[in-house]
Amino acid sequence: MHLTAEDKSCLAGDRGEATRLAMRFLVAAGEAMQASRLIDITRCHLVGSYYAGEADLLLLRRFAALGAKVRVPTTLNASSACLDSCSLNPQIDQEQAGLVVRLHEQLGCDPVLTCAPYHLPAPPCARRAYCLGRV
Repeated sequence: MHLTAEDKSCLAGDRGEATRLAMRFLVAAGEAMQASRLIDITRCHLVGSYYAGEADLLLLRRFAALGAKVRVPTTLNASSACLDSCSLNPQIDQEQAGLVVRLHEQLGCDPVLTCAPYHLPAPPCARRAYCLGRV
């Protein structure tokens, strides 16, 4: 996969440990999907705001401890449990799901908790040219 000089700098840790760790994940995912390159984005919608086990919290806590912050406006998908106090979800599910959301907030994510980000005032997209239909 082709990496730009900036990508390589991030991967080398020149912009901190949190960025290096995030870049390792991005490169591994890109290689697994046989991507030829990474693309720049202006907004992001993160679907991983679910609690599926302690590994989720471990990773989020690590990023938070490293002082990680998202670099583009990032919204969150719906949670894995209803976070309303009168929810029918078991309390432990609500607590863990709420913690996942709060940790994402520490990283700078906007907890809109929607699975329809294309209805947001500023939907996530790749470079502006893609958003406007021009490549």
